[in-house]
Amino acid sequence: MGPVYRTSNRLPAWILLFVALGAAVVINAKGRPSVGTGLLGALCLLVAFLALSSIRFKVRAEPSYLVVCSGGPTRKIPWSDVKGFGVDERRGRNVYVVVPGDKKMLLPIPDVRTGKITATQVQEDLQRYWKSRRRR
Repeated sequence: MGPVYRTSNRLPAWILLFVALGAAVVINAKGRPSVGTGLLGALCLLVAFLALSSIRFKVRAEPSYLVVCSGGPTRKIPWSDVKGFGVDERRGRNVYVVVPGDKKMLLPIPDVRTGKITATQVQEDLQRYWKSRRRR
């Protein structure tokens, strides 16, 4: 198993998820909902959805492919499709993988964006693992 990167603030995201869902239920449980309470409940559900998405952020290097989950469907990119990794030159806090067609796919690693780990460190770890898989 290779490097695994996931959000380090999972506990706050879980708390936000349950608070937002609870608030949506409480707001809309009192009798007949009005337009205002319906909109407020919808806003709470949106916040809950975003919290749930952030819990799922993950990049994991496995022996046969790179697993990328940005909160939606999980993508499994075979190592044969990976052309390399890079750091966004403009921002410096985004790591991407280069896939066929020279497309750059951003990797969802919140700890890089917040500065807890450097983008260069993540790029080097993934690049090293990818090169070791490519030789086999």
